[in-house]
Amino acid sequence: MSTTTLMTTTTTMNTTTPMTTTTTMNTTTPMTTTTPMTTTTTMNTTTPMTTTTTMNTTTPMTTTTTMNTTTPMTTTTTMNTTTPMTTTTTMNTTTPMTTTTTMNTTPVTTTTLMTTTTTTTTTPITEPPILEERNLSFSMDIDFQESYNNPESSVYKDTIDAIQNQSKVHISVPTTASLIGFRSGSTIADYSISATSLEDTEIVALQTGVLTQMGAIYRILFDSPDPLKFDPSDVFISVRVTVTCGPPPENLNLDDWRAEWRRDNELIREDSLHSFSKANGAAILTVSNFFITDNGLYECKLIDNNPNPPGVNFRQRGDIELRETPVIRVTPVRIKVECVDQQIELRCSVNSPYEVEFLNVPVFGHRFPS
Repeated sequence: MSTTTLMTTTTTMNTTTPMTTTTTMNTTTPMTTTTPMTTTTTMNTTTPMTTTTTMNTTTPMTTTTTMNTTTPMTTTTTMNTTTPMTTTTTMNTTTPMTTTTTMNTTPVTTTTLMTTTTTTTTTPITEPPILEERNLSFSMDIDFQESYNNPESSVYKDTIDAIQNQSKVHISVPTTASLIGFRSGSTIADYSISATSLEDTEIVALQTGVLTQMGAIYRILFDSPDPLKFDPSDVFISVRVTVTCGPPPENLNLDDWRAEWRRDNELIREDSLHSFSKANGAAILTVSNFFITDNGLYECKLIDNNPNPPGVNFRQRGDIELRETPVIRVTPVRIKVECVDQQIELRCSVNSPYEVEFLNVPVFGHRFPS
């Protein structure tokens, strides 16, 4: 019998592969095959990425089929058999069959949720220490020159060396010592000391050390922190006034000295109105008859008589001004009154800047008993 047969076959295939894939297979074969495929896929993916993959895969499949006929799937065959036109066959295939499968794979978007642990490291901020600063100065009894401010000058080098050396010796904490500069009056050196703490006793020791070191090279002026002493402190015209200078501090070792007095930078010479003396290690100037011309800024300098080494001179200053004598006017100066109950007016005035004060009498007057 010659028969042309189109066979529709439903094949169930159980295949285990290492992929889990849902595949729609459009296969052009002499057969229409519906194949449920169970795929096991093991994917170990650590990927912080979103991946889109398009796969066009041609997969060769080998199927073994046992049929009651030996016939290609799509063919014109002369068969000596009776075969139903539509059969549902469970095939145990032993016949090699090569199938070409075109797979249209839907792009797979893989979203990986990543948990990020952020460690914040806080670095402690160390604030710089608060420094205490002292501005100090000392004077050298030499004529000022602007060239002293040149760092290459010998005066500059000697001064900065003394300040830094004595800071290391007398200040107990790390110290920054700097020379600010020189100015006139004989020659004044300004410098600063900075440290986390500065004790007054250490500052005094530092100043003394600087003067001692510089005094071995230059004649130094020690300026007393205390002013000259005037007696009386309130001076009126024609009174006798004494001015006391010193005594100098013992650590200056200023034992043999001579006094030099100036008023408004003018040298005072001893005469009938001005006399010099010494008492208890101090120099004394006596003004026997104080006039308005004696007003002004007084300066006393105790000069070391020993020239080797140059040493230290002591200086003290103070100013005084003659006070205007009060002029008091009273009216009436004299009056006769009857011993009866009555009020008597007494007027009293004084020149500025003075004011009138009645002692033991009410401000608005006094009522005398009859």
